[in-house]
Amino acid sequence: MTVVAETGARPRGDFDHLALFYRNSDEFAAGAVAFVRDGLAAGEPTLVSLAGEHLDLIRGRFGGYGADVRFLDAAAAARNPGRIIAEVLWPFAAAHPGRRVRVVGESIWPGRAGFEYHACVAHESAINAVFAGHDAAMLCLYDAVGLPETVLSDAGRTHPLLTDGARISISPGYAAPEAIVLRDRRLPEAPATAVTMVYSDESMLRQVRRFVVAHAATADLSPERADDLCVAVNELASNTLRYTAGPGRLSIWTEADVLVCQIDDDGHITDPTVGRVPPGHDRTGGRGLLLAHRLCDLTCIHSSGEGTRIRVHVNR
Repeated sequence: MTVVAETGARPRGDFDHLALFYRNSDEFAAGAVAFVRDGLAAGEPTLVSLAGEHLDLIRGRFGGYGADVRFLDAAAAARNPGRIIAEVLWPFAAAHPGRRVRVVGESIWPGRAGFEYHACVAHESAINAVFAGHDAAMLCLYDAVGLPETVLSDAGRTHPLLTDGARISISPGYAAPEAIVLRDRRLPEAPATAVTMVYSDESMLRQVRRFVVAHAATADLSPERADDLCVAVNELASNTLRYTAGPGRLSIWTEADVLVCQIDDDGHITDPTVGRVPPGHDRTGGRGLLLAHRLCDLTCIHSSGEGTRIRVHVNR
């Protein structure tokens, strides 16, 4: 596959984020193999993050290329979509400074639904903001038979480029990350069964932590997972006090085998990369959201001029 758009050649140094819709294993193999092969021919380090038979297929073709191709099991690496950029994609690109890198991935597969799916959409859109200006190409594969049409439509919104494995075209439905990552889908109100507390200054953070620990124990979370949740919620509550006029509201409830904590405040997050990339010399914010993504099993965010709602899930 040659990265050339129907509207003309794309210069090296651009970030290419492509979606490929496949209808069978032959189309999957043709698209993925061509993308990896072209990268190797150009001397570009390549990361393959797939699951099951798809991972086995590509590993079977390119497993002998040593350090030039890295393989990851997406069933584990992509389970929490909020971690993928910070823990997989960003470190891989940073490990090859000055070189164009390639990534083949499939983070949305049949069966991903609800908040987990919406977090995947936010992740795919955030990639465009995080890697803008970076010399990289990423190919995301979508099962056009097993996935509903709404998922394929969302893929067009989150990928600037579409490919059939041979030619590339501009996605007519593409939307900027600012329109999707933080404000695409509102999170619903906490259920009537939720318990809540309001916090208004730093002296109340100890109460926030105690509140979380008590309800984590009631939900039978392990001590380790309770600690993780406590740290994450404390960071998010601290952000309320640091970046807004306050107060904030914390709600906690259980859903099946998940303990959910939700933070509501009047803040407005505008940067779609916040919490996706580790803070560095040019980035000071985002630590709280980064920890929430890292420590919890799922983190969902909606932010607009009306306020911010952050929901974290920890499996029981």
